[in-house]
Amino acid sequence: MSITESSIEDQLSALPPEIQENILYWLTFRDRIRFTEVNKYWRSTVLNWPGTWQRFSTEDGHDIFPKLALYKPYIKGSWVKHVHASWTDHRRSDTPTLTKLVEFLLELKCDSIEKVKLNFDCSMTIPTAAHFLRTCAKTLSSLYISLHDYVDPKQPTLDDVSPDIFLFHCPNLKRLEFFGPVHAIDDERSITTTTVMAQQRLAGLKHQHLEDLRLDFGHPERDGYYDLTPYIKAAPKLRQLALHLHNIEHCNFGRSLPSLLSQHCPSLTLLILVNDGTDDLYLDDLDWYQQQHHPETTLSTKKGKAANKDNDDDSDYDREPRALTHLILNDSAHPDNSPLSADLLRQFVRRYHDKLQYLDLSGFAFFDQNSMTYLSEYAFWSLTRLVIKCSPHGSLNPYQRLLQQQGVFPILRTLILQDDGTQVDDDLLQAITHVKTLQELKLVGCGERMSPNGLRQFLMTMTHPDRSLRKLNFIRVLALNLDVLRAIGQADRCIIDELSIRACYKLTVDHFEEFFDDLIRTYPQRRDRHPAAAAATSTDNAMTTQFHGNNCKVMTKLEVFSSHPSDPSSFFDGGKGASFFKKFDHIAESWQFALWTYTPIDYICLSRKITCKKYRRRKEGLQI
Repeated sequence: MSITESSIEDQLSALPPEIQENILYWLTFRDRIRFTEVNKYWRSTVLNWPGTWQRFSTEDGHDIFPKLALYKPYIKGSWVKHVHASWTDHRRSDTPTLTKLVEFLLELKCDSIEKVKLNFDCSMTIPTAAHFLRTCAKTLSSLYISLHDYVDPKQPTLDDVSPDIFLFHCPNLKRLEFFGPVHAIDDERSITTTTVMAQQRLAGLKHQHLEDLRLDFGHPERDGYYDLTPYIKAAPKLRQLALHLHNIEHCNFGRSLPSLLSQHCPSLTLLILVNDGTDDLYLDDLDWYQQQHHPETTLSTKKGKAANKDNDDDSDYDREPRALTHLILNDSAHPDNSPLSADLLRQFVRRYHDKLQYLDLSGFAFFDQNSMTYLSEYAFWSLTRLVIKCSPHGSLNPYQRLLQQQGVFPILRTLILQDDGTQVDDDLLQAITHVKTLQELKLVGCGERMSPNGLRQFLMTMTHPDRSLRKLNFIRVLALNLDVLRAIGQADRCIIDELSIRACYKLTVDHFEEFFDDLIRTYPQRRDRHPAAAAATSTDNAMTTQFHGNNCKVMTKLEVFSSHPSDPSSFFDGGKGASFFKKFDHIAESWQFALWTYTPIDYICLSRKITCKKYRRRKEGLQI
């Protein structure tokens, strides 16, 4: 029996308004527009619901302009709160698109926009920025602008926008991210017209809301001569600062940066300095970094919202004394070519060694005898996370002595050791054993100088129940072979709770299955050291039933990303894969597994991935 269109409309209209809005809330913008084609009632409901127009976004594959122009009669400018526009199709160079988008927002009189994210392969001129700010300058709280003209790169001019314009015109801005070239060179390569204009705009300005500032001027021959001092002086409430400095030796602030930040930004807790030539950290990935390592200062956290809900300027939260706790110095230059980086490290350590909680030295500039000796003179009482990148330009002795010396890192819990494949050896692993408080270890890119036997002995020492190590992460570690892996699996006293193995090419799927079998066999001995598993299996010791309960897991988290000699689908869709995933699910509460291979002719990567959630949803006879 068919249902007429009128009866459908009656049923939909009978739903409470809050139910209708809840349905629309979970749809993407594209889905909402498609919903307007169902019938007249839903067309009217969707187009007249303010939530439909709250967020203009190209994330789901549509263009804001000109496609939304058709719906202009339904859009009230005050409804628009977020604008996210991305145009990075290198095959097209429709540079007027940004200007047309701004004109479209002006026509709608969007005077309540709070968050804007623009990612375009073109420049933004000052007149375009002025038109854009004409309606939303007072309400804007978060602004992300990425302007990299890959199609037709040109030398920036004085007409191109610079980030100081947004600071000057947006008094309620809390977060500013600017990635793009600015005009910053004159004939003398000293002080520039753009710098003078920025100084004039920001002179005497004390921005009362800016907490997060990220700048990347995008060219090694331009930003090195751009003065950042006015931005630091204009942001007394700054808590997070990230700078991509393509030539740190030519920066105007030079060695005065620590004193500038201490004097003008007393609330700063996170500082990231990235020098050109590194692949380890990109400023546009900073959101992920904050969620992983520095959640307490992320502007979107509940703590920040609650603390500033009633009175942003006068709350105890804002008056609370602060100090730099997270320092990331990512300089890839040779120590002889970047003495300023090493000098900045010494200054920051001298000022904040007892306050630092996170220290990232992912750069060759800090891998020298003097810097490591200087660090060993201080006690880092609060440091819980340390990132080290081993340099091909020096020896390992400085880091060995630093890790072996007692009292330098009394509460260090996480150590990330990055290598270029030629430096980390068994002696450095032995030095790590002196860190008694270590709970998490990540080894990246360790090559042939580390032996399988040395890694095996190291793991047997660090995974003993008397130690605190619970998390292991291996990425491209050549020494990790079947013997090392089985040493972990067969050790009945091993207390590793989280394990991640990625791109360790000496391991195959068969090796991992042997590892799983070892974990299952040693489970009764491990159970006593795993409280959740012990409680779950205290009344049932039979091996046939131990691994059928969701709480009877050897590990909390297990990740395996590995290569495969043939198309991964042959494994995923076969009986061997089904048996493998069943063991995987028995062992770990949370897990994910991926295989990839490269075709020999066209070198195309074929990959398959599965997670525990996907497996558990499909394991009732459905194909994986």
